[in-house]
Amino acid sequence: MKFITGQIYSWIVLLLVAYSLQANPTDSVIVAMGDYFFTQQNYSGAITEYQRALFYNPHTSYKGYIWTKLALANEALAHFGVAASFYRKALLVPLPRQLKNKLRFRLALSYVRAGKFSLATLELMKLKHQIPDAHIRQTVTAFQLMVLILQKQWKQAYQTLQQLQTLWSHNPEAASVLHQLEIPLAELAQHPRLKSPTTAQRLSTVLPGLGQMYAGDWKNGLNALLLNVGTTYLLWQSLTIRSYLDLVLIGSFVWWRYYEGNRVRTALIVKERNTRYLNTMKLRLLAYLAQLGKFLPEMDIEIRLNEFPH
Repeated sequence: MKFITGQIYSWIVLLLVAYSLQANPTDSVIVAMGDYFFTQQNYSGAITEYQRALFYNPHTSYKGYIWTKLALANEALAHFGVAASFYRKALLVPLPRQLKNKLRFRLALSYVRAGKFSLATLELMKLKHQIPDAHIRQTVTAFQLMVLILQKQWKQAYQTLQQLQTLWSHNPEAASVLHQLEIPLAELAQHPRLKSPTTAQRLSTVLPGLGQMYAGDWKNGLNALLLNVGTTYLLWQSLTIRSYLDLVLIGSFVWWRYYEGNRVRTALIVKERNTRYLNTMKLRLLAYLAQLGKFLPEMDIEIRLNEFPH
């Protein structure tokens, strides 16, 4: 019974608001309608109403609030690229500094979710230099480190890690976690264990299988060597018995296929092994970084209506 009563009440509110919109579509009424849809998790309806408010009055005093709510609604719909565009518009409106810091942080998170890591890093760098609180800078710097690791920007990530070590020099437990991060990250930034696909291909050109052995793939290297030795032997046999037709057929369809295929596969094997190594290291670093979460101070990023000037 309570559910039915609540539904009837909601419809009455909707009808009254709809009537007032037709009679006098003021900014506050339309925004209130958008907020109602937003609280009901009808984000598409909320987006429509917020856009109506901007359509009726492009210079409305609610502009900063509307851009922000449009960003939040699109976030809820997993339209992170669109949400980022609305956050950027909200940041152009004169707003209190603390609120702008919240919006910039949410903008960076939207960029991360949209896969635009370079833009996220840029926003976090701006934010880090605008926040006076050293504890909040720890959180922002940790997020910046995470984004750089996701990008596999090892040198920049190592520099950011050093900044975190300075910020957490007074905390032995956090310093221990950062030290665990430092060892693999220093390896990646200074001497990553990567192989050159070009070198591997050149080695396989000289001796089939040698490029795979250089990459550490001894099984495929020995297999390629034996196959090419076998086809070369068949080629030599055809030449010694002067079977020129067999020489042409074996050379064109067997020997060249294995020889050239080996050269091409060598470069692919090296690239695949490099990618696997980097992805393993990335997951390892992110696991260490997750341990740092318990030391991070909480950062208030909730957006409230009373923070916006009207």
